[in-house]
Amino acid sequence: HKFFNSAYTQAMTIDSSGNVLVGTTGATANAKLKVNGAVILNASTIYSKSYSTLDTTGDVVAKATGSSNGSSTTFIFTGQGGSGAPFHIVFSCINAGGQWSATRSEIAASASVDVVASTSGNDVLFTFKSKSGSQGYSPRVRIETIGNSYDTAYLAA
Repeated sequence: HKFFNSAYTQAMTIDSSGNVLVGTTGATANAKLKVNGAVILNASTIYSKSYSTLDTTGDVVAKATGSSNGSSTTFIFTGQGGSGAPFHIVFSCINAGGQWSATRSEIAASASVDVVASTSGNDVLFTFKSKSGSQGYSPRVRIETIGNSYDTAYLAA
């Protein structure tokens, strides 16, 4: 079965094996669900960003936002780049009095790439960047948010 969006392009398929494909047309062996794009499961959102190279300026990949005192959200960044060394970094974010702050917990560090937090007004921006020079080997980051105080504009590919 094929399902189409309002622009009459294929949006979802359930193939003869029962595999569900959303935003893609190619099944993957042993995967019952394949999604091209961000996924929201209850209060957890998962998406990823990939680059051919990454420099020290980097790219903002997520943002904690919203003016509600007492709001909180967690960002989990996992990935690799440069020498291929993996990283796993968690930021716990809280909004106290309308101002966001982020506390970093580094579970695994990469010598080549990093995710750093910076404040911009009342928001916290998260930038995926090279630690030095330009890093190749297809740098990529998987972002998971737990909570709903994030900017959905960053979910786009």
